[in-house]
Amino acid sequence: MKLPWQKDKLEKGVALPKGKLGYMQLIEIALKNLFYKKLRTSLTIAGVVVGVGSVTFLLSFGFGLRDVVSRQVVDSNSVRTIDVSPAKANLVKIDDENIQRIETTPGVVKVAPVFINAGKVQFNNANTEGVVYGTDQEYLSLISFKRTAGDIPNFKEHPKDIYISSSYIKAVGLKSADQILGKELSLQVTVQVPTEEGSTKKTLEYTGIIGGIFESTSGTELYVNDSLFTDNGITEASQLKVLAASKEDVPTVQKKIEALGFVGTSPLQTLEQINQIFGILNILFLGFGGIGLIIATLGMFNTLTISLLERTKEIGLMVALGARHKDIKRLFVIEAVGLAFIGGVLGIIGAGLISLVVNTGLNSLASSRGVTDTFYLFSYPAFLVTIIIVASLLLGYLVVYFPARRAAKINPIDALRS
Repeated sequence: MKLPWQKDKLEKGVALPKGKLGYMQLIEIALKNLFYKKLRTSLTIAGVVVGVGSVTFLLSFGFGLRDVVSRQVVDSNSVRTIDVSPAKANLVKIDDENIQRIETTPGVVKVAPVFINAGKVQFNNANTEGVVYGTDQEYLSLISFKRTAGDIPNFKEHPKDIYISSSYIKAVGLKSADQILGKELSLQVTVQVPTEEGSTKKTLEYTGIIGGIFESTSGTELYVNDSLFTDNGITEASQLKVLAASKEDVPTVQKKIEALGFVGTSPLQTLEQINQIFGILNILFLGFGGIGLIIATLGMFNTLTISLLERTKEIGLMVALGARHKDIKRLFVIEAVGLAFIGGVLGIIGAGLISLVVNTGLNSLASSRGVTDTFYLFSYPAFLVTIIIVASLLLGYLVVYFPARRAAKINPIDALRS
């Protein structure tokens, strides 16, 4: 069998000069060799597709799940916030003096207090209990409200508005938000009011208009104007929400606040914990997917070894015609890397298509159950695709190392005699 680069040399009856076999010629020969045994090559590529596809699918699921959880926990603003509360000993109060100290801390952009108390909620003849948050507009701007009905919270324009969680509608047996929006709601909140002797209990009564409803699954929650508390002599807030200048400033600001005697928690810490958990999960996914990849590697090694045994005479002829030993080695490397590249790309595409089908099916199922939001359980960041392709090429190179080395050492005389 005459190879493409042999024809003119054989006609002239001369040996191929050293160094004359270029990469384009090697690629041409490699492609013809790969597709000479179509079935074997196809099965080898299929093995790589399954191995790479399974790893890609599982890792993309891990990254997608992490993104879904992260979006539920934090948003673009909340990663810059710190929740501040008194220590368990309650020796340091969140009063005007300490709020001022925190406001002047370097790296702090905004400080917003909140008063939190249990209260009794009355609408028409329905009575229930809930958690009442007395806030101002600054605090509302720092929390994630997922409004389901009514207006966006705005105590500056509507100081008597009350914003209530969607779970309250179910608690009082109402069917829709329209039955409660714009209606009066009465509250009774029992608080500790400071006195000269210490403090005394006082029941605050408040009537407001339901201005909006937000999504919540943690029970009945209500947001009211903090004037309910401040106008009744309560000066110590339950918590603070602090906004840092940047995400990088959060750890430093948090340490300074904690040095004042407070307890600080940040969604950034939660995000780091989420990343750690899903990092471990991705390692497990990589282990499961790696089983298929190992099988594909063995299949590729077997294919290349058999190819070497079948082409011993051909290799001897190439060397006799002037091909260098490193040209033979490069030829096998190109074949292996070609197999790995084709299998890797097809594996990524296959994983992407399966992910699309699964995600579409899950969204349809969720939509039929009343879920309105679209979610994506699979994520394919550019670095993941790049790493998988590079890893596939590296795998191909490692698999062919010994067969290529063996091929490069073939003695042309012995090969032609065999």
